[in-house]
Amino acid sequence: MAGHTNLQEFEAADILCASQECIIGSGGYGVVLVGHKRVFNKAAIKVFSLTGEEGQQAEQQKKFLTEINSLVKASHENIAQVFGWVKWLRAMGIVMQYYKGGNIRQFFMRPLVQIEIALRLRMIAEICGGIAFIHNLSDGKGLVHSNIKPENVLLTEDLHCKLADIASVQFATIVGSTTHNPVNQKENQYNFYYTAPEKLKNPIIEPMIEHDTFSFAVVVHLILTCLLPYPLCETSVLINEICNGKRPDCEPIEKLKQTLDSKDRVIVGSIEKEMIQCWHHNASQRPDMITVREKFDRLLEKQNPSTVLQQVVNAVSQIDSNENPSTNQDQLIPLHHFSTCLGQFQEPTESSNVYDTLHKLSPSTHSEFHYGFMAESQPKAVQISDERRLVETYMKCVENHRYEEADAVKHLLVKMIESQGEVSPEQMVAFADKHRLEGSFMQAMLIYQISLDFYDKYSHLDGSAEGVMGCVGGLHLTGMGLLEDPRWFEFFKNKRIVRDFVIPLMSNARRRILNLSHVSAESRCLCEAWCLHYIECAQNRIGDNRAREETLNLAVVLLRKVFGDDAAKYQVYGHLLNNYGFVCTANSRIGDALTFYLKAVEAYSMAEDLTPEEKKERVERSTKNLQEVASQR
Repeated sequence: MAGHTNLQEFEAADILCASQECIIGSGGYGVVLVGHKRVFNKAAIKVFSLTGEEGQQAEQQKKFLTEINSLVKASHENIAQVFGWVKWLRAMGIVMQYYKGGNIRQFFMRPLVQIEIALRLRMIAEICGGIAFIHNLSDGKGLVHSNIKPENVLLTEDLHCKLADIASVQFATIVGSTTHNPVNQKENQYNFYYTAPEKLKNPIIEPMIEHDTFSFAVVVHLILTCLLPYPLCETSVLINEICNGKRPDCEPIEKLKQTLDSKDRVIVGSIEKEMIQCWHHNASQRPDMITVREKFDRLLEKQNPSTVLQQVVNAVSQIDSNENPSTNQDQLIPLHHFSTCLGQFQEPTESSNVYDTLHKLSPSTHSEFHYGFMAESQPKAVQISDERRLVETYMKCVENHRYEEADAVKHLLVKMIESQGEVSPEQMVAFADKHRLEGSFMQAMLIYQISLDFYDKYSHLDGSAEGVMGCVGGLHLTGMGLLEDPRWFEFFKNKRIVRDFVIPLMSNARRRILNLSHVSAESRCLCEAWCLHYIECAQNRIGDNRAREETLNLAVVLLRKVFGDDAAKYQVYGHLLNNYGFVCTANSRIGDALTFYLKAVEAYSMAEDLTPEEKKERVERSTKNLQEVASQR
């Protein structure tokens, strides 16, 4: 990240990728692509997905930019350089320097490549230097990396180390990861080999620099042994063993020492001693990285620079020079065709028909189609091939409260869209958002329904739970749009549609999240809680206080069951408590209302996913509610 005081925004259309070869990494926090642009010739792009409705996405983007601009200060010779950022449909990316040397896992796991000791020492010292630097950023407050592993230590052509993926944990928390590797999903979005035992025991604890120190020690073990830290075994068993004190086997290091001369043996012994101290079970006993860096720097200063340089030459000469083949410029595709849901590029030629079909989901204003409605068992739409007429039929079904027939029409449209080519749920949701914002609420409702079917199709991919949650939020806002019609006769008709059709759609969508097996309990709980929040808000608009209280109670109990007191870290918990207070007030249960408003104030004050301004606003709102109810006693 050297040499930049302002990070640049790039246009996704200007960054070109080879669709079949561009994915160069896939970790717990996102996919990494390699792209080409005249400004930087070649760059790595770390991709994150934006989730939820457009308001949530705008907030995610705002927080994302705040985080990435904080990285401008991270200018250091052992930190990977960041050029800027890029945004496209439901996605954002960090544009970074591309390093031809790959990462140190690839480097040290190559068979038959001999890496000499002075070079290993230099690598360890440089990694240590990068970590020590970020730990002392922000006027000494420090930044925790939280994802140190061999894949996140990159190598230049002359084998200098660059620490990458800084703050990816924060970015993935703000937005979403784009990892589509089932192995990574099972590992709860972090590589447990390199994770401190206290973090394994409690994944949601606050990140600490001592966690990075532990991770660094396990990386050092790989550099010394050229082996993975632990033999393959059942994940839950190994995690339990690490939490109970198991560490990587040091026997290979002892065997290495036996092959070395006395000078190199002393170096390896010093590295091993520091490594063991850094992975101490008690976090408070782990040394700070500045102290560790100083020790390794002193060791490195004793080495002859010419010897280190020759060892670099020897190592590079053993590596296949054809590992980075040139890219055929004719095969390049703009970055904005990458789907974060599918985890792959969608060829422009394949998707053009899909977009044509999507745009036909707007009924013609001059349609001459007449509704001579409807057969007893099946809508006449079954015989209709025109997309717009199908949409008009769907709308008429909903308006006349024939919801099963509307669902049959929806299924026909799903099949029609699928026949036109590959389409992602994100494209569908973006199109639904567009219609809703334009006031085309019936069309938006239909497309959100279709989006949910597409999320079912891709339910095995990361981000599907958040996508379903976003559709529920979109349906909620669509229902609210219908109820804002100023004509009283339309209001009562639309109120029935919201009660009998929209809210059941939202509830069914929430149940889809329960069936997603690859989602962690914590993520599933949060997505469910947001869905229940949207549902109770819709129930409030139609005046169904009894159903609303049942929904609120279900959501609060769910959050408490999964998170305990930590539920207050999430703003949705505060929303639910505040709204519970409103229901109690409406039912003249003043004592209960005071309790819930007080809990809402406490929860908002502890919420970690609110900005200071938002937190202040929410606390003031619940405090005002509390004071108004207290005055009624």
